[in-house]
Amino acid sequence: MIGPVQVLVVGFDRPNFSGEVLAELTRLREAGIVRLVDLLLVSRADDGTFETLASADGVTADLGGLAAAVLGWPEGEANAESVHDASSDDLAAWSLADAVPPGSAVAVALIEHIW
Repeated sequence: MIGPVQVLVVGFDRPNFSGEVLAELTRLREAGIVRLVDLLLVSRADDGTFETLASADGVTADLGGLAAAVLGWPEGEANAESVHDASSDDLAAWSLADAVPPGSAVAVALIEHIW
């Protein structure tokens, strides 16, 4: 059984993932509050397209597929350098397009609340 799952989007001015978010999620897991289900790193180019980024250090390389599916991206397109058009009619992509300004990056985390 899985508890409540939340999509958490953390924004960055630049696609320079230093590990601070992952460290905080690890701290919360060790405290018995949340479990990281999936993590997808995404940057948005100036033309509005999204590009998935390589996993951060300390993150399992196969993460990202479930988060990409939640965003409505085609299966198998959550690997590094996959590009997604923000102008698609997909509601999840549209919501992410509203939340992520061009020239920035986000970490899309699926977390399970285990409290």
